[in-house]
Amino acid sequence: MIPRGERGATLVELSVALLLGALVAAMMAVWASSVGRAEREHRAEDEVMGELRYAKELLSKDMRSARGFFTTEPDTVSVWIDADRDGEVGLGETITWVLGDDGTLTRQVDETEAGVEADGLDVEQSGFGFLDALPDPVREVSFVLVGTFDEGGSHQERAVAATVAVRNAGSSA
Repeated sequence: MIPRGERGATLVELSVALLLGALVAAMMAVWASSVGRAEREHRAEDEVMGELRYAKELLSKDMRSARGFFTTEPDTVSVWIDADRDGEVGLGETITWVLGDDGTLTRQVDETEAGVEADGLDVEQSGFGFLDALPDPVREVSFVLVGTFDEGGSHQERAVAATVAVRNAGSSA
């Protein structure tokens, strides 16, 4: 029971308060949805860039350390890393990088199973380049890796590129 002289909220006031509360809740739901979508899109970009950076570092290390080259093609490079410094090609010293037609970048040591270092690459834009051509000693290797992902319903690309001076450039292996 309401004491004399005090009034409760009218039906109109309660309806307005309920409507305002519903509007605030709807705006919060839209905001939360857009934050979640943006987070998923940024995660996809971060994954692509992380994979590209890792492949770039490993590829750069292999090219800098190369003692000789077996293959120099736009989609394949095969090098000799003289790990034991004996001047002869031995077990575990041949590394082959291949940019596959399926958009994968693989690294294979000798005849072991190739490991995928990056995938989702644009094979039309990615590739290797060489300052010199075999049989001359290769002194510089350049490469571009272009990764793709979807963001907000559109196709996006991110790229890493490097030019590596070959430290131990001798002759072709």
